[in-house]
Parts: sequence; C-alpha cells; structure tokens
Amino acid sequence: KLDNTLLRIKEENRKEELFFEHIDNADAYYANNDLEKALNEYNQALKIFPKDEYALGKKSEIATILKDEKDKLASFNEMIKLGDKLLKDERYAEAVMQYESALKVYPNNSAAQAKYQDAKNKKDAYNTKVAEFDRLKSKGEEFTLRKRYAEAISYFEQALQLFPNETELSDKIKELQTKKNIADRYDAKIAEADALYEDQSYAEAKNAYQEALSVIPNDSYALGM
Repeated sequence: KLDNTLLRIKEENRKEELFFEHIDNADAYYANNDLEKALNEYNQALKIFPKDEYALGKKSEIATILKDEKDKLASFNEMIKLGDKLLKDERYAEAVMQYESALKVYPNNSAAQAKYQDAKNKKDAYNTKVAEFDRLKSKGEEFTLRKRYAEAISYFEQALQLFPNETELSDKIKELQTKKNIADRYDAKIAEADALYEDQSYAEAKNAYQEALSVIPNDSYALGM
C-alpha cells in the first residue's frame, strides 16, 4: 500500500508539473497577445485538471477577446469595402470618412492608411477642380450679362472641359453661340451702315440699317439712324 501510495503521489506530481508547464506557457503566450496559442495551452492544462478555476477563467476571457476581435475585424473590413466603393464612385469625401472610421478601429493598418491618403488626395484635387469650375462659370455668367458672348463662351467651354457631363452648360454654350452669331451679323451690318453714313451715302446706309433691323428687330440704334 505504501508503494502504491508513493507511486500515485509521484504520478500526481508529474501531472501537476505538466499542468503548470502548460499554464506557464499559456500565460507567456497571453502576455505576448498570442491568444490562439495561449488558448491551446490552457486547453491542454484543462485536460489534466478539467475543473481548474484559473485555466477555465483564462479560457473564457480569451474566448470573449477573440469574439470581440472577430466582430471588430468584420466591422473594419465592412468600412474598408464601403470606402473602396465610394472611392470608385468618385464620392471622395464620403470615402475619406469611411477610411477614417476604419483607422479608428486599427490605427496602424498600413493598407487602410494608404487608402485614406489616396482618397484624401483625390478629394483635395476634386475640390480644387470644383473651385476652378465655379470660377470659370461665374466669369462666363458675368460676360453673358455684358453681352460679350465670345468671352462668355470661352469661359464656359473651359469649365466644360473640367466636367464634360454638365449638359446644362453645353446647352448654355449652344444658346450663347446662337446669340453670338446674331450679334456678329448685326455688328457687321451696323459697321457697314455707319461707314456708308460717314460717306454721306444715305440711301445705301438706310438700307444697311434696315438689314441690321432684320437681324435684331426694334433695335433702338438702328431705328434711330
């Protein structure tokens, strides 16, 4: 009986030594944030002493951390995916916001940092382009009001080169081109009429002013002359 008891004590001691070896390994992995390996070591320890409270507590703690990390990674990937789609659709400001949100989850993720910088650069370039478009369009409107159609068309055409799909601007250019053609014909007739008037060729001048009126009816200058 004494021999059997001593044998059982030795076996129990070996089990404890092996148990604590697994626990020590698990704790080291846990400290280095190598949670999968730590979990495996705690499970090995629990095979020896299934009811050990410390190992069970650590196993539960790691399971919670891994689940939270999984949810965190899923959220991160979803934000990156949405950011990529927004960037492709040229919705740069929204893409920047998505990448910023992703970086709040994983601040040191180099891929997310690169995507954020790319989106930010494109957003800044787009904003510069919009500002120039608005400036050119504003100048075009200014010259339109002054009936200086050639200059107005030039500014509108430059604006249209920045955003070729602006159909409203295309229609505006066509409208101004028509007005410019009328104004050019009118100016040519008025110049001809004024020259005849200066030469005292009044009959011919009158006919020229009449032709100018056929271009722009009721024009006060032509009527007055």
